Amino acid sequence: MNEIKNTKYKLHLLIIFVYILITPLSMVEIPGIGSAMKALSILIFVIGALLLISENVTFKINNPLVLAWSAYVFYTSLSIFWSTNFESSLQTAIGLIQVFVISIILSKFNIYEEDIRIIELAWIITSLICLMLFFGGAGQQYEYGGRTTIVLRSGGADPNEFCAYFYMTLAFIIVRLFRNKSILINLMYFSYMLIIFYCILSTGSRGGLLAAIAVVFVSWIFSTSISFKKIALLCILMVTLYLVFIYFFVPNLPQPMLERFQLSSMIEDKGSDRVIIWETAFNDIFSGTSRLIYGYGPFGITFMRYTMHNQFLQALMDGGIIGLILYLIFFIVLARKAYRNGPAFLGGIAGAFVALMTLSAYAFFKPIWIIFLMCLLTISKKGTVENNE
Repeated sequence: MNEIKNTKYKLHLLIIFVYILITPLSMVEIPGIGSAMKALSILIFVIGALLLISENVTFKINNPLVLAWSAYVFYTSLSIFWSTNFESSLQTAIGLIQVFVISIILSKFNIYEEDIRIIELAWIITSLICLMLFFGGAGQQYEYGGRTTIVLRSGGADPNEFCAYFYMTLAFIIVRLFRNKSILINLMYFSYMLIIFYCILSTGSRGGLLAAIAVVFVSWIFSTSISFKKIALLCILMVTLYLVFIYFFVPNLPQPMLERFQLSSMIEDKGSDRVIIWETAFNDIFSGTSRLIYGYGPFGITFMRYTMHNQFLQALMDGGIIGLILYLIFFIVLARKAYRNGPAFLGGIAGAFVALMTLSAYAFFKPIWIIFLMCLLTISKKGTVENNE
């Protein structure tokens, strides 16, 4: 009996490992189906569901995070019936439900503290795949305005969204950097972090860079106790990063791309026209109509571009005050769960929060939702598995 339990436990971990590993496949589109990750996710869902059924696991919505997530997904799905763009809203709702269902399935798996190493490895390999794609020229690298992103014959990645593949990896690296005593391994971690930051800079994503910095800062702050030594180490780290970038990386970056990070450039292009989008959206939603209460439905806006480039504003436009409140509750509960799961998970959520200030994220933005899934996991000490039914 113990042998069977041990085998099923290993399968739990393997399924989560594989699910993280296939995240870059969201960049590969299959005609008539969607992303390659979506197709494989269905297979993982079936295997995971069958495994849980064989274990007689019961599903109860008594977890605050699952309850908050369920309420948000239910209301978002319901809002398609008053959407002004039904087809778009329906597709968005279906994608959100798919991500939610598979996340609930995977969240039922038993995970122990020592398994975090396996999860960390999965994210490191995932980020390595992304780096190989980015610098190895797989598919096609398309540059515009000095920016670089991945463009494949059958898909690709938005530069801002591409940065999100690195948030969890950066969080794990920072935690290990301040807990590992091996100088050689720490140098490897530090070098890998520099490469990731160079990749993010090369995309020209200002939101992506801010999010990555937030990941590093939050992960570091919560991974060790506050002390003078901690502050000194942070200062040394920041100065070292700055010098390395100034003298080794910046000279290799295109001038137009570097200009994107200047304050004058941000003011001039109004955050790539985001300010204009936000002003238009605010003027409409607060114009005195009942849409302020219940919104336009997911991506239901037709009078302007329906992507708000801010998930919180997106929640307001799509679901009105009700939708925004449900999303905020979900995110707050998510952050609390991330805090309990550990500094790396909290760092990942911090990066996601900053990224969502400049991006809209429904099911198509897979890296962000995988980060959400990480926080949904119940991580227990060996031999003291929490009852998450």
